[in-house]
Amino acid sequence: MYRWLTRGLSLLLLLPTLSWAVSAQYVNPGTPIKFADSGQGDIIMTTNAIVTANGRISARKDKGAGAQPGWYEWRCTFRCQATGMAVGNTIDIYVARSDGVNEDGEVGTADAALTSTNSLLNLKFAGSVVLDKITANTDITASGDVYIPTRYFSVAYWNTSGATLQNTAGVSFCVFTPMNPEQQ
Repeated sequence: MYRWLTRGLSLLLLLPTLSWAVSAQYVNPGTPIKFADSGQGDIIMTTNAIVTANGRISARKDKGAGAQPGWYEWRCTFRCQATGMAVGNTIDIYVARSDGVNEDGEVGTADAALTSTNSLLNLKFAGSVVLDKITANTDITASGDVYIPTRYFSVAYWNTSGATLQNTAGVSFCVFTPMNPEQQ
């Protein structure tokens, strides 16, 4: 009996050393996709002189066939003109996902104006760029994460900053970076 008891106790003491090794889960960022004015990025999304209470939808991004990342980090920078801004006002970011035939909100596949908040009702809200200062012609940047499992997507924004976006190509834009999970 004593022999079985010591063997059992020895086995219990050895079990922690036989446990599975812990592996870390990392993020391996992919190639960023820039949504900006024509000639300023990878996908066209007009940002020049968009007045408050208006917005735009970008041209459609095709991630390609086969397995693609689902999680994206978005990072948007907007620059407003001088009048009407207030700290706490926002420029809201949305994603229109698509299976290639039907896109969320039926917003189309090309860079276009959004003139009603009704256009945003069926889009995926990604986050907001919150005005933290009211200095004219100054960059305001924010970021977040959004899940985009579909092959196709477009980026939309709605300007509720209280001011018109600056009328200079390339100063306002959004960058979406695939965040590929990688196990070590």
